[in-house]
Amino acid sequence: MAVRIDYDLDADALYVTLLDEPVAATREIEDLTFVDETEDGRLIGIEVIGLSRSWGLEKILSRYQVTDADAQQLRAQFPIGIQGRREVPKLQVEKTPYVA
Repeated sequence: MAVRIDYDLDADALYVTLLDEPVAATREIEDLTFVDETEDGRLIGIEVIGLSRSWGLEKILSRYQVTDADAQQLRAQFPIGIQGRREVPKLQVEKTPYVA
């Protein structure tokens, strides 16, 4: 499965899906950063609340077996997730007028 990324702008919450399998456990990696696991401990997804802060991406990648391609994509997409990096990602949002 390809990495799927969902972002809730109102809640400033990110969910990254790596496996399409049932969640057996959710663990808190650090404040407001959670991982979902399969029954045998594989990483299903990552939830981050408050995306404009570092959130332990490298800690997650070191604890779980993730393909090199997925790890590379996550590092490229979320440099703020890497501890010690403080730049805030710029989101491109196109504003379109509401037409009733």
